[in-house]
Amino acid sequence: MIYPLIGITSRINKNQHNRVYDSLEHSYGAYFKSLGFLSLILPNYSDDFIDVLNALDLTGIVLSGGGDISNVDKSKDLPLTDDLDVVREQFEFELLTWAIANHVPVFGICRGMQLINAFFGGNLTKNLQKAIGIDHVNAKHGIRIIDDQYCQEQIAQVNSFHNHGILIDDLADCLKPFAISEDNHVVEAIYHHEQSIAAVQWHPERNASRDLAENVILKLFNN
Repeated sequence: MIYPLIGITSRINKNQHNRVYDSLEHSYGAYFKSLGFLSLILPNYSDDFIDVLNALDLTGIVLSGGGDISNVDKSKDLPLTDDLDVVREQFEFELLTWAIANHVPVFGICRGMQLINAFFGGNLTKNLQKAIGIDHVNAKHGIRIIDDQYCQEQIAQVNSFHNHGILIDDLADCLKPFAISEDNHVVEAIYHHEQSIAAVQWHPERNASRDLAENVILKLFNN
């Protein structure tokens, strides 16, 4: 069987010898294979990598989770964490630009959703616990689907592994929320008004069972 090919971004790490390398949890490949997609890990460099992308017949791009981003609202007096990777951020911005120009759908997971929002000029509220008294780190909580673009309206439970978050006022003008947290504060899923771009704040690849992200991915990548 021939599976459609998707590209998944990776995080940057350093080993004990201070050597930089890219990595991606195996759960991503297994999850997307279960949905019928073969995945290719995309390294975090841009020198002639766009030429490689142009040579591939990609069905979609996945902006994976892991770490925080820096290219967000600098006016908010909240501390940046040390877990920032500007090199990765710059590459993913170039990747998003390429995907839009080549009409390749993009799906963001957790950090990937925040990256998409930043790319289109949105902001990020850092340290949700300090900012609004809500902790979304390593927790489960309810969300409400408020737009039927990708899923029918419903209430669902999702996992949560993010310290920073997107509030309604943080969202870029061209993006629409289709899910929010049960407390009505944090945006949990978004899509672009015109482009084939959508994202969720939780990690569907870390779930033991299916959740509504599957509907989003299949609709986005099978259009």
